[in-house]
Amino acid sequence: MIMYIHSQKFVPKGAQGGSVKLLNRLRNEYIHFTPRVWVLELAGLPKMAEDCLEVAEFLAWESHNIFWKEDELCERLKRAFEAAHTALLPLKKQRRNG
Repeated sequence: MIMYIHSQKFVPKGAQGGSVKLLNRLRNEYIHFTPRVWVLELAGLPKMAEDCLEVAEFLAWESHNIFWKEDELCERLKRAFEAAHTALLPLKKQRRNG
């Protein structure tokens, strides 16, 4: 989305493209609910979440498509990203040790 002269295009790195597709597929299956048993392999979900967070951070800070008029909202989002990354740390450690 090149909206402005300084806008940057997102180019997926590593598995980011696949992670976004996986998240979208899971989301679609969830919101278009049909009765069934859900079985999710948790092994790949922390990496998917981490990849999707990185995409969202690019969009928020590096794409230059968002102008933060209120510093408080910008700081609030930074704290939310930090909290999300912190919440993923134990899962990442478990994945490495498991």
